[in-house]
Amino acid sequence: MEVVYEPTGPESTDDNTTTSDGSADFDLNNKLCALVLGGDFKKIFFPMVYGIIFTLGIVGNRLVVLVMGYQKNKKTVKTTMDNYRLHLSVTDPLFALTLPFWAADAVET
Repeated sequence: MEVVYEPTGPESTDDNTTTSDGSADFDLNNKLCALVLGGDFKKIFFPMVYGIIFTLGIVGNRLVVLVMGYQKNKKTVKTTMDNYRLHLSVTDPLFALTLPFWAADAVET
């Protein structure tokens, strides 16, 4: 990871100034540095994280749907919590399907 320091003040040549009475003063406004993360960090890290979340989200939620389908075959009583869990495991992959687009956007910017 490359870390780049960029001066943000109007002057970045000399950070010490001497006044006419001979006293030295450090001017913070002339040489402030901002930490800027290199573009390679965003282009590698975010797509990798989005890819991991995408994979775990799709696989995990499909397993939940399969298990709940197996329980339904056993004719167990369906509670409100089971209904909520089923709906969540069906809608969560819809969010996960958007993550590849987020990864592509992170690579472009």
